[in-house]
Amino acid sequence: MDLLEYYDSRKNILDIERSTLFLLAEELQRFKQEKKLKDFNDLIEDFLLKETLNKFEVLFIDEAQDLSLLQWEMVRKIWSRANKTYIAGDDDQAIFKWAGADVDHFIALKEEVNDIKILDQSYRIPGGPIHELSQNIINKVQNRFDKQYKPREEQGLLKRYSDITQVNMSQGNWLVLSSANYFLDDAKDLCEIQGWYYQYKGMNSVSLKLLLALNNWEHWRKGELLNHLEIKNIYEYLGSNVLVGFQKGKTLHSDGKYTLKECQEQHGLATSAVWYESFEGLDPMTETYIRNMRANGEQINKNPRIKMSTIHAAKGGEADNVLLMQDLTGAALETFSHDPDELHRLFYTGATRAKRELHVLDPKNFDRAYIL
Repeated sequence: MDLLEYYDSRKNILDIERSTLFLLAEELQRFKQEKKLKDFNDLIEDFLLKETLNKFEVLFIDEAQDLSLLQWEMVRKIWSRANKTYIAGDDDQAIFKWAGADVDHFIALKEEVNDIKILDQSYRIPGGPIHELSQNIINKVQNRFDKQYKPREEQGLLKRYSDITQVNMSQGNWLVLSSANYFLDDAKDLCEIQGWYYQYKGMNSVSLKLLLALNNWEHWRKGELLNHLEIKNIYEYLGSNVLVGFQKGKTLHSDGKYTLKECQEQHGLATSAVWYESFEGLDPMTETYIRNMRANGEQINKNPRIKMSTIHAAKGGEADNVLLMQDLTGAALETFSHDPDELHRLFYTGATRAKRELHVLDPKNFDRAYIL
């Protein structure tokens, strides 16, 4: 689709002037030509111009609901050279329209394929209220391939909250989902106050390097032996508690293990105090947060059991417990006014990440929310 045609089709909800977008596109094209660079779409267009292609016995196309029009052209060209083609996808989880995905094309394939097989048994979604809610959401979609989707026999739990402070995430694994990253700020604050270890946008709330250093330090103080890499990692956080000339651990041998006392006597270590007295440079909030996590028995040497993400980024993910926020950005709200299917599919995808319990949090503003 032509860029400006796409802009016009979005009814001016994009946060950029039409003329500015045109000039940026022209400048990008000039830059690529001058530097002899190609982007991913350019590579696909080059492929479409090829006259000769490999032949295939079998072609598998997965996540087909997320293909753009240009990618469909590429797929169809490969498809024409395959003896047998399998296309897998779920139109109910087509949540990348904003990135160019064309789910209508995928749905229309039912008119031209030889056989359709519906995988109608979920191995994630529990029966009862979670399944009922998810079906209520997805049945609002206007353009949809009609299908029945059976849940597991186990019954799930659906819980609702008016305030995030009511949510108890002290046990089990959790996936906290929202339509935009900044809606997750309150959940991050709650975890830090309560001493719950979490991951946000793929980053742990406290770096694994630091947590390994303090864990190893406490084991070292109890008499365990550490190797040179573990000790070097600890030294990075001890600051003036390691004598000048020893901070890099150059006197340590790679094939040896050392007691704390040995390092005090021979390798510049000048403390044996508990970690929050020995580690320098930790701000009070981080120190308090770590102490609370340790007091709670959080397994801080492993991946966090609470993960926070946008619904888009969590597609394909799952957890026993899912906390789903209903807040919407202004752009999403405007999209909903003329294309509600996009948000129905988004919140269906969010609700169906739960394996046991779905926790739904009231929005801060009910006029700017997707109400479940």
